[in-house]
Amino acid sequence: LSENNIDILISLDGPKEIHNKNRKFINGAGTFEKIMTNVEHIRELYPEYLKKHISFNIVLDGTNSFSCINDFFTDYESIKDLRVNSSLINDMYTNKTPEISDTFIAETGYEKFKSLLSKVGRLDSKYTSKIFEKDLVKLREKFHEQRIPQHKIPKKVHHGGPCIPGVTRLFVSTEGILYPCERVSEASEVMKIGDVETGFNIEKIRGLLNIGRLTAEKCKNCWAFRYCYMCAAFADTLEGLSGERKLMFCSEVQSSVESLFVLYCTLKEYGYNFDEKAINREFATIV
Repeated sequence: LSENNIDILISLDGPKEIHNKNRKFINGAGTFEKIMTNVEHIRELYPEYLKKHISFNIVLDGTNSFSCINDFFTDYESIKDLRVNSSLINDMYTNKTPEISDTFIAETGYEKFKSLLSKVGRLDSKYTSKIFEKDLVKLREKFHEQRIPQHKIPKKVHHGGPCIPGVTRLFVSTEGILYPCERVSEASEVMKIGDVETGFNIEKIRGLLNIGRLTAEKCKNCWAFRYCYMCAAFADTLEGLSGERKLMFCSEVQSSVESLFVLYCTLKEYGYNFDEKAINREFATIV
């Protein structure tokens, strides 16, 4: 891995008591100590590789203390200088809405606000959480760098969202089955895009990439067309791809895009220059 500069993204949700709540071996034992032992092993043998090619993915459980998680990634000696990426629990394949406490909402909102204050020169960055660094990277890449006025939709076009399955974030199960990424369900037949023995199923990949066809009429008249982030997972019923299921998420996507526009405009109005002020490029590599 070191010789070939392979990047590793390690799932780590926080300190032991928080991580082991959801990350367990098949026998029920927590995985925290094993992960930290492996990280220390790599640090001892390949310190430069650890620094340049290893980062952590935090899945934030809204029932936990965000402050506790933030302190862990800020102060824990083995990982405090390494990169992190974060997201909320994925509820794409469940009918249950993940619980989020009022305290968690308040803590994350406060930390995001501090991060924005630092970008407009109102707060020293040493007081901000690195957990939300990727938010501004996303804003730059999705809004600022692609803000090209268009007067009409081209003859051939697709809404934003789908990555190239098998290229962007290939996931391999322990059985050797290939999936587009780690966020799709391993129980889904449509998401099985090949295996390590026979390679990729190109026809399946093409179907996942062109999901805009499922809802073409609705999509081409949507104001959020270029900024839509829906991929095939939003249309997945475990048995196939459904345009009806995909449309269920439209309001959520439009609301999210609108909020990002507000954030972008607010930063611009308060003097943030997306062209001149560098966003942490190290974090940009893991988005």
